Amino acid sequence: MHERPSPTETHWFSTPNPLAQQILYYSDSEQLATDLAFNPLEGLDLASLRFTEIDELLIGEKTPLEPTMQMIRTALTWHGMLHAGLRRRNPNIAKARQLYWEAVLHKPNGKTHPFMSPTRGISVQVVKGTTGTGKSVTRQRFCELLPQVIRHGANSVAGWEALTQLVYLEVSISHDGTRGGFLTNILLQIDNALGTSYAIDLPRKHKTVERLAVATVCRLVAHYTGILFLEEGQLRNLVLSGQANLMQDFLLMLMNSGIPIIFLGNETAFDWITYSQDSNRLYTTPSEHFMPAGAIAMTAEDQEVADMEWDAIAKGIMSYYCLTIPINDPIECNQLLRRCSGGIPRLALFLWCMAQRNALHQEQECFGSKDITLVYESGTYKEHRNLADGFHFRKSDLLQDIEDVDIKLYDTYWGSVTREPTIAPLPSAQVTTAQKGESKEDESKKKAPAKAPKSGRAKFKAEQTRQKNQDAKRSELLKNLPDGDIRSSGLVAHHLKGFQDTLAAARGAA
Repeated sequence: MHERPSPTETHWFSTPNPLAQQILYYSDSEQLATDLAFNPLEGLDLASLRFTEIDELLIGEKTPLEPTMQMIRTALTWHGMLHAGLRRRNPNIAKARQLYWEAVLHKPNGKTHPFMSPTRGISVQVVKGTTGTGKSVTRQRFCELLPQVIRHGANSVAGWEALTQLVYLEVSISHDGTRGGFLTNILLQIDNALGTSYAIDLPRKHKTVERLAVATVCRLVAHYTGILFLEEGQLRNLVLSGQANLMQDFLLMLMNSGIPIIFLGNETAFDWITYSQDSNRLYTTPSEHFMPAGAIAMTAEDQEVADMEWDAIAKGIMSYYCLTIPINDPIECNQLLRRCSGGIPRLALFLWCMAQRNALHQEQECFGSKDITLVYESGTYKEHRNLADGFHFRKSDLLQDIEDVDIKLYDTYWGSVTREPTIAPLPSAQVTTAQKGESKEDESKKKAPAKAPKSGRAKFKAEQTRQKNQDAKRSELLKNLPDGDIRSSGLVAHHLKGFQDTLAAARGAA
């Protein structure tokens, strides 16, 4: 017997949803960008801190962030995936309730475990990139905008007496490539968030990995998990470990659960996908590739966008300034951070904080670009120098020993041409302005204040406008093309026509 629609039901998209009522919904990108931005020093009276407290700020973990256009776009995607998934599973909708209980009450039969999804779609995104380019800090800031757990009371329409909702879950994929290790990680993270004991109880009840896998997915579904972040994990090692097929089967089950999933990893973490016949399922949502600023900028327009991205990165990093002495050359510091980090935010933050720490320990009266140079040339930075120089000079041979960089990818852009430095040579930490023969007039010109860079959110809106104008120009061009021009029907259609003609000829010959 079919349930009649609830009086609250109208269109499924606008039906009131108890799962989303306590989760902030952003009506525009600007507000989301504002909330993503983070300065750990905001509101802190640095002048009142002791030497050791300032040193602690410089040496400890820090995640200052001025979001770039890519970070804002990525967070918007996650926001959309989260809310779309909750709408599809809205317990105020009769059909969604039915599918939910079919999934939660799933009972494995023999050796087969067909899993019934509470939705009929897959929502998956791959986010990859060089370590230190902002993937994890974007995910961290996004999750900090959400409650992880929502405890609901009785709801007769939704059909529960009480419910504990899991809004998001972050899990590291096991490096040993086994489903058992992965399942244990998932259950432990659920227990940490909800205060449950699934990691102990479920393995006792479900003795085989297959049954435990189904039970684990059922628990995620039961708690209406909003979005699942699967971090890092060298999944390419699965192919060598012999667990590739089994792990891929489990990941497919997880994707079919209706829970939006974000795979986050370095540039080589997803090589294993080429071995999977279901690889296209991992790209149901446009992927994001985080790269060092300007790594593949090949045109003037590319470089302009890269410069905008770097300005946002540098603004966030340079806002983390713990010294009482002013910066004497902020523009040069900005440029030098980009040059010495290769455009990698994490390396730039390391350079910035260690340069401040050195100045603090040496009780310097001023701080500037020479302090960054000292860190770059030091033994402390030795392990990072090849990575930074490889991207700045576009020399792939410097990246050969760095496992998480997709050298083949960058070689397709760089070829065998080494880029000439786009930023002035490193300022010597020892040579003064007078020794270089520069006049005071020259120095004042060099240090003339520049226009303050736009914020990442302002740039995101500017980028949207630029794209809109490009689309309008393209549309106008297509209107004026003569009949038969392949651009008017599209290259894809043109090639499909050629393929169909070839296929017809082959059939005729047969």
